[in-house]
Formats: sequence, C-alpha cells, structure tokens
Amino acid sequence: MDFIGFRVKLFLLALWLLAFTPSVEAEWFDYLGAQAGATYNEDKTFTSLEGIVGWELPWTWQGFSGISLNTDAEASLGLLRGDGSTIGIASIGPRVIINALPGQLGFDVGIRMALMSRTKINGLDFGTALQFISHLGLSWRMGEHFEVGYQYQHMSNGGMNNSNPGLNMHVLRLNYYY
Repeated sequence: MDFIGFRVKLFLLALWLLAFTPSVEAEWFDYLGAQAGATYNEDKTFTSLEGIVGWELPWTWQGFSGISLNTDAEASLGLLRGDGSTIGIASIGPRVIINALPGQLGFDVGIRMALMSRTKINGLDFGTALQFISHLGLSWRMGEHFEVGYQYQHMSNGGMNNSNPGLNMHVLRLNYYY
C-alpha cells in the first residue's frame, strides 16, 4: 500500500477544497467535505478517498446546557483501493449528530446505502454491488465554517449474499460549511 502517495492525494484534495469551495454558491447544499480512510490490523489493507456533499435536515432538538440534536443527509463519491486495484463507490444516507460544548463537539451516528463499481477487490468478494455503511463518529467545529472529524465505519451487504466479509475503516474528515 502506497500510504505516502495516498496522503499526498488527500492533502491536494483538502487544498482544493479550501481554495475553491468558499467561492461556490451553496444554494442546494449546506456543506462540502472530503474524507480519507484506511484499514488497520486486518488481513487485507484498503484505503478510501471520498468527496462529500451534505444537507442539514429540519429535524432538531435543543436540550439543556447547550446540548442539541441535529440531523443531516450526506452523499459521497469516491474510490476504494486495495492491493493496487481501485473501484468506485457512491453513497447516500442520514446522520444524527449530538452536539455538546455549544456547537463545537459533536458525536454522530449514521448509515448510508452505497453502490460499488465492482464487487471484488484485493482478493475480497463483497458479494453484491449494494452495500451499507454504518458509522460512529466524533467531530470538532472550528469556527463558523470548518469541521474536522473521525469516524469508525463498517461496510457490508447486510447479509444479502453468502459472501459478506465486511470492511472496517478508520476515517478522517474535513468539512466546509456555508
């Protein structure tokens, strides 16, 4: 796995995001982002790189001491790489975010439906092109526009096929809010 080259690509994507997204008119979305993931301590290694577009949904709850619950939906388009081969992956789904420390620290949980361009990569057969990606995450809002975060993700076909190895990834995120 060329992790150095992957980090360079992530840096260039983040640089592009920071340089060009403030000039985009955000009429149909609320934030743009990028995320990169990798597997650790597994038999096979994988990396991912995705672009994200997100919409804040209208369902919120304001609690006590600045704690709130918010909802949003995300769509992503990216690449999953393993052992030199690469496949495309697209996903969409909701997130629920519990915000603490008024608007700064967030805990989120979500699930996305994903489509893969191929079902086999790095000697692993995911069984179906349709996958489900669930995650638990932690994020930190830095000022009005930027958010960094970590997610632990699990991707599998939910038992729709006998071949269902699943894939667990550690993911770092950067979002720009309009």
